[in-house]
Order: sequence, then structure tokens, then C-alpha cells
Amino acid sequence: MGLPIILDIGRSVDDFFAVALAACSPELKLLAVTTAQDQTGERARVVRALLGAYGRTDVTVAAGRSSRGERGFLAPSIRQLELTHGPLAPASPLDAATLMAQTIADHRASLVFTGPLTNLADLLQAHSEAPERIDHVYFMGGWPTQGLPEHNVELDPDAASYVLQHCPVPLTAAGYEVTRGRRLLRQHLKQIENSASAGPRTLYTLYMAGVSERPSAPPVMHDPLMLAYLCRPTLVISTETIRVAVDTKAGPGRGAMYQDPQTGKSIRIFTQIDAPSYLDFLVDRIAPQVSSSTKMVDPSRWHVELRSAQRVDHFPGWSVQGRRRPTHTIAIIVDGTCIASIANQVLHVESEGVLYAPPNVDLSVETNTGMNAIWLEFDVVEKFAHIGYQSVETIPWPYRILSGRDRVWTTMGERIIRHWSHPLPEGALLCKAALFELLASLCARSHEEAIRWVDPAREAALKAKRWIESNFAENLTLAEIASRVSLSKYYLLRVFREAFGMPPLQYLVQLRIQQAKRLLNSESLTIADVAKQVGYTSPTAFTRAFKRETGLSPTDYRNSPNFWNS
Repeated sequence: MGLPIILDIGRSVDDFFAVALAACSPELKLLAVTTAQDQTGERARVVRALLGAYGRTDVTVAAGRSSRGERGFLAPSIRQLELTHGPLAPASPLDAATLMAQTIADHRASLVFTGPLTNLADLLQAHSEAPERIDHVYFMGGWPTQGLPEHNVELDPDAASYVLQHCPVPLTAAGYEVTRGRRLLRQHLKQIENSASAGPRTLYTLYMAGVSERPSAPPVMHDPLMLAYLCRPTLVISTETIRVAVDTKAGPGRGAMYQDPQTGKSIRIFTQIDAPSYLDFLVDRIAPQVSSSTKMVDPSRWHVELRSAQRVDHFPGWSVQGRRRPTHTIAIIVDGTCIASIANQVLHVESEGVLYAPPNVDLSVETNTGMNAIWLEFDVVEKFAHIGYQSVETIPWPYRILSGRDRVWTTMGERIIRHWSHPLPEGALLCKAALFELLASLCARSHEEAIRWVDPAREAALKAKRWIESNFAENLTLAEIASRVSLSKYYLLRVFREAFGMPPLQYLVQLRIQQAKRLLNSESLTIADVAKQVGYTSPTAFTRAFKRETGLSPTDYRNSPNFWNS
């Protein structure tokens, strides 16, 4: 049974991505969808078609009141969707606030708002008993770190102010600061476009309609974040509780949500998210694909436990069919050849090649020639602040990794087996070190193989990214990075942004700050030491960059109460 929610959406393209994510996430029990400021009901009609495309004709949709006109991209989208003659989710004869009240009367729920808070204000004003049936209110809105107007709050500042003053239910918000610039990358769009399912195809139609309206500013994936968080809390790295109010006075500041420590409403806000993982999760959930083997991973939080290590001679004609283990499995083919089937992918593997099978996936192997292989079985978990350990369901590697150089895989595998059987206490540590060495080497090789199968522009971006990661502590310039991958700096800037959602030098800064956080764990290192090791020539420049990225100075970060659990 998932978390019961009612989703209330706004008028942007990313609102429809939020609907799709809520519709196909088993962690959530979607009870109803309402649309804010939708007098004509156009958005409600689009939502009904989108829910129908995702097979959710069990979810009722209601439109909310509005005195505003609709966004231009909706009308042509509706015409396209009506031509498909697909199933529609049912329309409610009730207005949005009344449908909410009726739904929570039958099902206690949490409310999620990805647009203005108009319907929540109406609900609180017309139904005083409603808060007793609401567990939590989650909303996308505000820019409290800057105290500047933000789209969702700016659409109805009076409603947002009323909610903050009169809503007794706990509030959690994600402001513009954590999703700013988080656009879908080219591979994400291809994954959605190439889906054979009606849901992703409908979503792609809506996305392209939004792009055609504003070709210079592709939609930012702001609104699905809250739904993604409810499905996978680890996507949010840190939160903070602050007191806020909304400026409702006429003028340029109208619609700004600002910090008010004395009289403001206490709410929890997101302060840092794992943005790449968020976008990958969003797209994999709304437009799933068979394999995600070309994605890169960050194994810095991995904890690995080896369960079995053995070297086996398999006779000609040997086979195993449909083997399914609860552990990750690696097979290093020392000599001979085999044909393997992993998750219905058929692979031919020669000497020094590696097979990888995730947990609980069917693995079949047969060899006509006979083979000698090293078999390793292991568990992987990740440690997250405040949440603890989470199992890693799959490492995004290819199921087959090509031959290593100079029998490197065999040498590493033999070292693991030797330490695995070592009776001395240090044998376990040596074994784990050898296993990590192998995993690191396989990560690097899978990265190289991923580059071979992408278009030339993305290949250049991947190579630039890898070079930045290898030289992040150096005094890098955009021109130098571009020269290393034989591109002009202007072309690199474009392809890198398309591939990773940010310019190369911004990625460099994020990489440096990420490493600085790890180095700050060591009390023996001064702030100046950390600054030097991550590539800053002065502690002042490092402190300025660190505070810009995290909101805290390095000293405050080191002294924060949650630091030692991160």
C-alpha cells in the first residue's frame, strides 16, 4: 500500500511530469488530481488524457477556479491528444477544493502541490475540519534563500500567505534554489521519445509543445521533485527548518517567500538534492527502459561484503540455466569462451572478459569449449545521512565488459581468492581492498565502453568530464579543457551543458566541493590544507565557493550537528 496523496498541479510543462511520476509509482497511492487556476478546464482535460495513457482511469480529476488565461501550449496539445482517442480518467463535477475535501473525508492523505496554493487556501477557508484528515502538505514553491519572487508563489501570493498563516499541518517545501537549471538532458529526451508506451509518448507530445512555445528556454524539471522525494527520500541530501512569510504587497517583491525568524511559519525546506540521480530516477520511472548500462555511478558511499570467491574449471558442454542469486555476481573468464544470457540479453564472452549479473536476475551460461572462470558474489549497500543503509539493486554496468589489459582482471580475481581464504585477521581487510580495486577498475572500463556507443558530441563531453575528474585540483580553464578533447571552447560549452546540464567549470566547482566535504572529515587538516588539496590558491576563494554551493562556510559545515552523520 503506497502513501495516499492528492496531487494539485499548476500550469507548466513539468507539472505534467509530476502527474506521470505519481501515476506510475507504486510507493504512492494517487487518490485524485486537481488543477489550480484552471477556469476553462483545459489542463484538467490534458491530465485526464495523460492519466488514461498511463492506464490510471481510476483517478478522478477536478479543475480549480481562475481569473487568469491559460498557457498557449495547451490548446494545440489538446488537439493532438484528442486525435489519439485514448482512454480518459474521469472528470469530477466538483471544483478542486470540494473534491479534495470529499476525498480526504474518505481517505486520510497527504497533499502535494506543484503549482500555486490557490486550492489549498480555498480548502482551508471552506472546510475548517479538513486539516484533521491531512497528514502533511508538500509543495513546490518559493526561493527563500534569496527572498525573491518565484513562479508558483507569485501566481497567487495571497493564497500562499493564507496557507502559511492558517494551515496547522506540517509543511515541507522545495524552492527554486534546489531545482534551478535542472533540465532534461538529450539522453533523457531520447529515452522518452523512443518509448513504445502511450504514457511516455503523450508526455513527449506535451514537452515538445512547451518547447515550441519557448524554444530558447526548455522546461526545468522543478515540479516532479517532490513526488520523486516521496518515492525515494535519498534523492534529497539535506533539509533545514526555517520560518518564512510571503510578501503580498504591490511592487516588485510581491510573491517573494522570505525568511522571517520572529513571526514566520516554521516549514522544512530542501537545501541540497542529488540532481543527476533525480533526473535519472524521474525518466527511468516515467519511461522505463530495459537497460541503463551506460550510466555513470558514484561509488564513494558503497559498502561491499564479499559472500563467495572461487575459481572453477568448467568442462566442455557445461551449462547452468536460469541461475538467480540474491547477490551481485561477477564472472571473470580466465580461459576459454562461453555464451551467457542475462535478463534475456545473449552475450558471447572470450578469455579475460567479464560477466556481471545484478541480484535476482536470471543468468544462464554454457560453454562448448570448456572454460576456467573466477566467480565472485557480493552485496553492495549505500550509506546516506539520516536514512542509513540502502541496498544497491544494480550497478549500471554492461552485462559484458570487454577483455582487460595484460590479464588484469584475472590477476585481481586471483588476489581476491587468495585473501578470501587467508586465515589471518588482516586477510578480510586485504580481501575487501582487492575487491574494491577490481570494482574501481570495472567502473573505469564500463565508462570507457559507454563512450564508444554514443554520438560524437556526447563522446567529447564524456571525455572532458573524465579529464576534469582526473585533474580537478589543477588550475583549469575552459580553453585548456577544450584543447584536451580537441574542441573549441564554445562548442565544448554547448555539448557539455547538453550532456550534463551545466557548464564544465560549474561541474569542476561541484566536484571540488564534493571532495572538500570528504576532506573536512579529517580534523588534522586545516581549512587552508583542504583548500589547497581541492585546487584553490587561497582559503578565502575556497570559503567563498564552498559557501556559494552549500550555504555554509567550511568551518560552519564542519561544526554543524549533522556533519558527522553525512
